[in-house]
Amino acid sequence: MKKVFLYLLAAATLLSGCEKEEIDRDPLPELPDPTDICSVMEDDVFKALCIERFDTDRNGKVSPEEAAQVTRFDLSARPYGGDKITSLKGIEYFTELTDLYGSALNLQVRTLDLHYNRKLRQIPDRTFLLNTTLERIILPVSLLRIGDSAFTACTALEQVALPSTLLQIGKSAFEGCSALKQIVLPRSVSQIGEYAFYRSAVTKIVLPRTIERIEVGTFAASALEQIEMPGVTSIGSKAFAGCKFREIELPKSVKEVGFQVFSSCRNLEKVTLPEHLTALGSQFFTDCTALRTLVCRAATPPICIDDTFQLMPEGIRLYVPRKSLRQYADHEVWNRYFTEILPIGQ
Repeated sequence: MKKVFLYLLAAATLLSGCEKEEIDRDPLPELPDPTDICSVMEDDVFKALCIERFDTDRNGKVSPEEAAQVTRFDLSARPYGGDKITSLKGIEYFTELTDLYGSALNLQVRTLDLHYNRKLRQIPDRTFLLNTTLERIILPVSLLRIGDSAFTACTALEQVALPSTLLQIGKSAFEGCSALKQIVLPRSVSQIGEYAFYRSAVTKIVLPRTIERIEVGTFAASALEQIEMPGVTSIGSKAFAGCKFREIELPKSVKEVGFQVFSSCRNLEKVTLPEHLTALGSQFFTDCTALRTLVCRAATPPICIDDTFQLMPEGIRLYVPRKSLRQYADHEVWNRYFTEILPIGQ
């Protein structure tokens, strides 16, 4: 409990420093009408919604003082039947906003800039689920978490600006984001949930050293071709199933991998396993039809089960440390699937 408290205290200290610096550097633009934040709004539906809900003195305006009383904003609200909001310009003047909730299915916005909403701590679960118009979103420096399925099936989403304070990306957060080709993860991120980038268009990603585990299906069926993962020690089942790699080398830090990690990676020609690897899951290379070379740097053959190498192509060359040739040749699983075992460097 004490460790958790210290961690949160450090995060809060970091946030307060970042927020002050950001506020000093980037103040809110002046309003056309200083007494009415609606004067900057581009969408009549959004303007009517704000007046309906936040004009407490009923003068037809939302003053900065009235906006400062708002801490929660329901994105699923519809003021006029089925009318949809095409712009959220003006939401930045709700400076005390801490909670953005509800479904954004009624939004037809293409760009959403939240970087002025510096008290917003999370994008809750399923907030932008199935939104097909959002192309670009800028998140505030205060943000700590992106919730489960927050952007699932946002098929138009191309750009996401993540803040340096982000700690967690939830399960399926960017699942099915078929236009999202690149994303930069800040060094602060320590957890990425299962299937977070499943079926996304991301082609290259660099994981911060704070990520120690890649969860189940995190990048499965994505367009991923390159990945850097310097701090990862374990890889969950199907983490890279169906990815577009031609060649991949797991870092020295990796010790365990789950089942079907590279299954259906049909472009994969070469895999290098690290020296400290201790165990491999089942059906590791199932349907990897292009695989020709496996390099295993581990001196002791990693633990395998009977179907670890089941359904992989025949004739794959296995390269191992020279001093370990006999151990691999005598191993009941490794020698069953690899008839050509050669020393590394040959």
